[in-house]
Amino acid sequence: MGKLTEFFSWTSNSDLSGLSTRLMQTNIIRHGGGYTATSGGDTSDFEAVNPDCNTYTQYLFAIDRLRDYRNHEIAETILDLFQDAVFANIDQDTENFVTIKDDPETTKLINKDLSKLDLIAILKSSFKDGIYYGSNTSGLKLVGKDYEIKKLINPYSVVQNQTDHEFYIQGRSRYKSLKDVVRFSLDNLELSLDGPILDDLHMIQHEDEFYETDRLITGRPLFLSTELKVKEYVTKDLMISLLSLMRLIEQDTWTIDVQRLSDMDSVIELCEQVKDLIVTKDDMNILTSARLDKSVLIRRLFDRTRVVPSIANNLQGMQLMQGDKLVQRIQELKSDKETLREEILTAVGFPRDLYSGSTTKWDAARQDDRYSMKTTYYKDAVSRSVIQLVLTLCRLRKKKIDPKKITLPFIKETSTELNNLVQRIEANSGSIRALSDIIDAATNMSRNDSSLNKKKLNLLIKKMLGNIDSDLSDSYFG
Repeated sequence: MGKLTEFFSWTSNSDLSGLSTRLMQTNIIRHGGGYTATSGGDTSDFEAVNPDCNTYTQYLFAIDRLRDYRNHEIAETILDLFQDAVFANIDQDTENFVTIKDDPETTKLINKDLSKLDLIAILKSSFKDGIYYGSNTSGLKLVGKDYEIKKLINPYSVVQNQTDHEFYIQGRSRYKSLKDVVRFSLDNLELSLDGPILDDLHMIQHEDEFYETDRLITGRPLFLSTELKVKEYVTKDLMISLLSLMRLIEQDTWTIDVQRLSDMDSVIELCEQVKDLIVTKDDMNILTSARLDKSVLIRRLFDRTRVVPSIANNLQGMQLMQGDKLVQRIQELKSDKETLREEILTAVGFPRDLYSGSTTKWDAARQDDRYSMKTTYYKDAVSRSVIQLVLTLCRLRKKKIDPKKITLPFIKETSTELNNLVQRIEANSGSIRALSDIIDAATNMSRNDSSLNKKKLNLLIKKMLGNIDSDLSDSYFG
């Protein structure tokens, strides 16, 4: 860490001070990272990353640190392509969003409400941040016959209590309970209550010391487990930019043989004269002149010959002293950056070929199981979020419905889900043939032998079908 700080301290005195200052202002190497609205003190540098995220306070600190990478190219590319893959399975032109079984009146009312809210626009605007931070929440109010969506100051800090299913958010100085929200969340991260939230929300802890207190649930941020790698990736990306600019403006250094000159003043004068002969002021004047046009450039293109005198044969031994350490370090950083990127992509379940553009999302879904599972999981998160919104709208409309009766016809199965269904059907083909044989045999026995006890025969068939699949026996015999 000392070398890194020393490097940026040195570059700040060069012509690249603006870029290095920008780097110093990020949480990559600055002091003061962390969620300032909570207790916990300052964090700094690479020590700011805590691999554990088990409490609400740790979660808030992680969210605050991850903000610095939200618009970086690696995050933006992953989120764009995940959104493209998920919304390829969503009908974006329909107004038939939801179907509530045996309740056409409520179905019509809720579909009308979802159209007014512009559900597709809500899903698109909340999806990427919802995936990146784990959740994205807005407030919802019923004003007259219409709804009002209110933006939250900290839309990614909203969590849900597993016990009472209330939502909580941290404000500037206190915690607040939210009841009606529009929320996209992955709901795969459990947190323990800690800090001021215990007092502000008056949480009731179990009296028995062996039982756990209420738990909070929210979504796991995309880079939570790979934050150190992302931090290193961004750091090296910025260092490559700085070093590349330094390499671009680096001057050529020539050496000449001055063994015949013993006077140091004469050596310096000779070096100055050679420099003036090689780099003339007229060249700079041409480049900076307002008279620069294409004719001047063409003339300079053909008039590139320059004759200089060899002073006491000293110029014959001139050599270019060009260090290659800077170039070598840039190449090493680029190689390390590529390795880091592959590790990050693997960790979040994103195919390297899709990131580089050498394959399509359809081929990636067929070839990469982790990517197809992630895409399906994010699509299911969209479905859960819409169902939660439907339940909220029904509650505000004084309608009580069973969540199990809600279906979402505008969200289609992914190609992976359809392939899995086909495979399950093929795997059950043997069971289907066995079922047919059992039913045919039982029918023939019952028809040919009237003395058979049909009740016992039915029990026997049910037992045989249950050995194949319990759902089969229930379907035929109840």
